[in-house]
Amino acid sequence: MYKKYTLLVLILILPNIALADRDWTKTFPQISSKNTITTLAKYCPNEPNVNCNDDIYQKFWLHLEATNGERYRLNLNSVKDGTTGAVMATVYITPPNVMFDWQRMHTLLFNCNNTFIDITHGISNNVMDAPPNSVAGQIQKIVCRVPTAKQYCEGLSNSECNNVSKVINSNNRPAYCKQGYGLVDSGLNNEQRRICAVMGTWN
Repeated sequence: MYKKYTLLVLILILPNIALADRDWTKTFPQISSKNTITTLAKYCPNEPNVNCNDDIYQKFWLHLEATNGERYRLNLNSVKDGTTGAVMATVYITPPNVMFDWQRMHTLLFNCNNTFIDITHGISNNVMDAPPNSVAGQIQKIVCRVPTAKQYCEGLSNSECNNVSKVINSNNRPAYCKQGYGLVDSGLNNEQRRICAVMGTWN
């Protein structure tokens, strides 16, 4: 069940580009102009040992809110893609009207298949669900950045595209999506290889 996380060490650490006025909708199509993106800290204090280029002082933080009023702030600049289809992101979780607390900062790993784990304090076997209407589900939808059919159907026939789309839209990664799926002797057909290229691998 947890094989999907065994290659966590292979997470690709991509350079974070501090662009406060960046148009995040180009990187994350699920974000709309109506979404609120602000800094996490209201201002950077003029104090020694304070780095005002830190992400908490940049306009990287997407506002999300749970039905119970708990506030989630997703650091869009923290999103990193892994080699197995998993995505890592930093999320600040807090009740309303409380002071900033570093202890509320979490590093979450989404497998982009409706589950995630909190790896703030290391690898965990506590796999949690990310239902579509939950905040976790909303975060998954944003960070997993599933490509459009126009993108992943390039070079496929209409029937092949329809078959591939059905699997991708189901959000259920097939068991055959293992490392080496693209090799000639993998036994997979063109549709299956394209599905694995989009949805990632289990191990």
